Amino acid sequence: MYPASTERDRELQHILKELSPEVAEQVLHALSLVLAGRMSAKDFGRLGQMMQEARADSLPLVAEMRDCMARMGLPPVPANRLH
Repeated sequence: MYPASTERDRELQHILKELSPEVAEQVLHALSLVLAGRMSAKDFGRLGQMMQEARADSLPLVAEMRDCMARMGLPPVPANRLH
């Protein structure tokens, strides 16, 4: 990752380090969709709430995030990027 330029950047880097690689990849993908205008910030916030509620096991969380993004009509992270 690039050096943090702001406090928010440092916070995001810290949060991503706490996540499993699969979940971090899904979060970064969702964030890229927000930046590309394909996902609303509100929907991204809903994914964040879901993550807070389901922190115990990352694999069900990744599956749940994929399902949620599919229901929103958004593309999930391609499977080959998760391995």
